[in-house]
Formats: sequence, C-alpha cells, structure tokens
Amino acid sequence: MTYSRQQRDRAVDLYIRYECCAADAIHELGYPSKEALRMWYRERLEEERTGVPSRRGERQRRYSEEQKRTAVDHYLECGRRLSRTMRMLGYPKSKELLMAWIDELAPGRRRLRHGPVPEELKRKAVVAVASGRLKSHEAAAELGVQAAVVREWKRQMLAGSKETHVARERRERPGDGGGARPVVPDAPAVAAGSRDADGLDELDADVERQRREKRELDVEIAIRRGALELLGKEPGADPENLTNREKTILVKQISEAQRVSVKSLLPAVGLAHSTYHYRLNAMRRPDRDAWLLPLVEEAFENSEKRYGYKRVHLELQGMGITVSAKRVMKLMTKHGMVPLFKSTKRYSSYKGELTRAPENLANRDFHADGPNMLWVTDLTEFSISRRARRTCRP
Repeated sequence: MTYSRQQRDRAVDLYIRYECCAADAIHELGYPSKEALRMWYRERLEEERTGVPSRRGERQRRYSEEQKRTAVDHYLECGRRLSRTMRMLGYPKSKELLMAWIDELAPGRRRLRHGPVPEELKRKAVVAVASGRLKSHEAAAELGVQAAVVREWKRQMLAGSKETHVARERRERPGDGGGARPVVPDAPAVAAGSRDADGLDELDADVERQRREKRELDVEIAIRRGALELLGKEPGADPENLTNREKTILVKQISEAQRVSVKSLLPAVGLAHSTYHYRLNAMRRPDRDAWLLPLVEEAFENSEKRYGYKRVHLELQGMGITVSAKRVMKLMTKHGMVPLFKSTKRYSSYKGELTRAPENLANRDFHADGPNMLWVTDLTEFSISRRARRTCRP
C-alpha cells in the first residue's frame, strides 16, 4: 500500500514522540508495519543530515498529458459524450475526472444538459444528495447540470414536502365553529396535487430509508471501534470476543455517544437484556475488596516484592485477617503484584544420560526369522503416590 507524504510524516512524528516505540505508534494509527516505520525514520534522519528531501511516497501520475489530450480531443470530435469517450478509449474510470480534463484543456466546451430533466432523475439526484450518498457536484456531473441546479431541486422538493404535510394536516383537522364552507378545488387540480403529494411522500420515504441505513452503519462502525479499544488488537476485532462486562461498557458508551436505545444495541453485540442490567448494577456496586487491597499491598511491599500469594496469605493470617488464599491470588493478579524472583525449582535427582544411548538396530522392524535373533526391551514408569506405596509394601 502507498502512503502519502503527510501520512508518513505523521507516523514518524508519533514514532519519535513515543520514544521510538513502533508498537505504540502503529496501535494508534493502524499503519504501517514496523519495518516500514523504521525505514521512514531512517529516511527522516538522512533528510535532516543531507538536506535533500526523499521522493518516496510521491504518487506517480496515472495518466500522461498525451493521454489526457487524446481523451479531450476524442470527446470534442465524437459528439461530446462522456460515456462514449470512456467506452472507446477505456479510460478514465470516472466522468468527474474526464470533465476536469475538459475544463482544464478546453474550457467552456464541455457539453451541458439542455432542456428539462425528467422528474424521476431529479428525484433520484435529490435523494442521493439528501441522504449523503453523493455530493451535489457529483450528482450534477451525472446529469450534466450545474451543482447549484441540484441544490435548487433539493430546496424546492423538501420545501414542497413540508407544505404538503401542512396542507394535509389542515384538511384532516376538524373544522372550526365559524360555519365557513370549505372551498372544493377542481378535479384536475386535486389529481395533480395528489400525484405531487405521492411523489413527495415517496421522496421522503427514500430519504428516511437512506438515513436509517447510514445510521445503522455508523452504529456498526462505533461497535467495531469500541471493541478494538477494549481488546487492544489489530483492526477486525469481533465483539463476540469480549466479556459480558466489556460488552456492557461498550453498549453504554455507544448508546450515549450515538443517542440510540440500548435495546437496539444488545443484539448487535450478543448480550442478553438481563445480563446487561446485571453487569451494569454490578459495576455500580462498591468494590468488596477495597478494604483488603491496602493490606495486601502492605504485606507485598514489606517483603520487598518477594512474596507470592501464599506467603502474603500467611502474613494476613498472622494479622488476624481470615480471607481465602484464592481471593488474595486474584487480587494480586488483578493489580499486577508479581514477585521479582521466581521460586526455586523442585528437586530432582536426575542428572541426565550417563552413557551413550545404544543404536536403534531394530528401527521398529520387529520381525525375526528365528528364535533369539532379535531382542528388545522397554522401560515403563508408573507414578504411584506415597500412600499407595506404603499400602503396597509387604
């Protein structure tokens, strides 16, 4: 993957700020590899030493000036159709890029759409712009009109949608007691208004659907990012790998940040409704080991960080505190209280092989042509407890 100069500079600056720790810089940025980051750092040092900037990361032009001129000439000579030029030449891959070439090399000669645009195309363009799927200039490029025209369509349609809803509410509202008779419009006007209202209702439905899909996508992205922060792994972290407590924290944070209901987030992370509230209440309860932690830390520090959980447990018993040894072990593990020196290894009288091992002449071929031609032996050890050995003695 090719990175821009700005991305490279940002990664190297972060690498220097974190005291040349590549893992921390990559974890925060998500790129690049350790080897690439160290190579960028060496190039930075070389640039500072020689004063000559590196040319790595500069993107090469995909199309030459000759190709651009050929595409513009074909467009001007063959009916000024963007799709025709792209189909005949095989490049570029987007109409926006070809229009940019035309405006650059032949300003004012690009063909704009003349005449009325069909209402269906207008509605599709407005839906795409209102939902955020396309920018106004991108939708305008597809229709061959100016971006201001698309924005005007959007303003008119959305304003008409609001007026239609207001008029409908007035019609459905019961009449006042003034005794005035309602004005009955002509049948053609009613039919035209009904068609416009149906079209605007369909437009509103499309916009709402696209906004809902975008909202769901934002929530999914937030879940993935939250899982990544909790797990501390590379991109692609799965919420299913989280514990129930971590899932509860994730749901609570996203519901507050995205302003969505907890009920809609629970199925996405695979957490039951009862489990969520149980974990939430458990996190709100005071820590039951708050009184024990200072005593454990004191015993651990007094031993110059040499005691394990068993010795610390004995120290607590000597102070008259009765707690479980497993509880002390969990507390020390949770708060990183690890002895500086490991305990001595268990005694073993085995000193290794005293003589050279004999060659494997049989090589697992146990067939013999006659008696006493092949002799094999085997040693099997049975582990027996002391109590069993005392019982089995004659």
